[in-house]
Amino acid sequence: MKLRNRYIADSVNCNLFLVFFGFTGIALLVLTPAARPVDRFIVPEFINGSSLFFHIYLFFLAILGLNLGALEATYLATTGASVHQAIRRLLGGIALACFITIPYIIFYRGVTRSPWAPLLAVTIYILLIGSLFAVLSLYLERISRGTIMGFLAKYFLFLLYLFGFAFLLPQINPLIIISQLLAGREELSLLEYLVIYAAPLGLITLVVWGISNYKVKEKYYGSIR
Repeated sequence: MKLRNRYIADSVNCNLFLVFFGFTGIALLVLTPAARPVDRFIVPEFINGSSLFFHIYLFFLAILGLNLGALEATYLATTGASVHQAIRRLLGGIALACFITIPYIIFYRGVTRSPWAPLLAVTIYILLIGSLFAVLSLYLERISRGTIMGFLAKYFLFLLYLFGFAFLLPQINPLIIISQLLAGREELSLLEYLVIYAAPLGLITLVVWGISNYKVKEKYYGSIR
């Protein structure tokens, strides 16, 4: 039986991208000030120069990654397709999600008049975090064979990474890092920049290695997303 080809965005996952695009757009709309301040480019009301929009952006992108990873795990389990192609689709899917929201970033920059460099830095960082949770979801779904444990584990790790580390290890907490990146170059040293990007990159590499070397003992059918 010939396997049905999968693409970065297809009929299976298209609704996930639409939901992500819609929710991030709603968040931006809600956080945007009234028409008069926008027209006059008076921006104190627009998240007061803070990073709330990008915190919400990160949250929804990570949720998208978790769901895309679960879909890929189900596809691999039921077809025995190439795991390397699944990883490439996942990373491509996260990149696509960031690409389709570029107009939001441009609008944010137009309202806040933020420099482009911090916006680019934070967007790349969010892309890495989204990629991390996409491959993590794939890995946990595969080793748990689609059981409830995989579902609980990935969302527990997601919430721990997003909120728990704010108290335990603030240096790698994404919410704190986003605020630091938006503050600009003067707030961070070169070493701190390297650590910020190296941490998710290292975790992505570790998880991808685990996915590539994990031997599936039996197939499972279906997945809880």
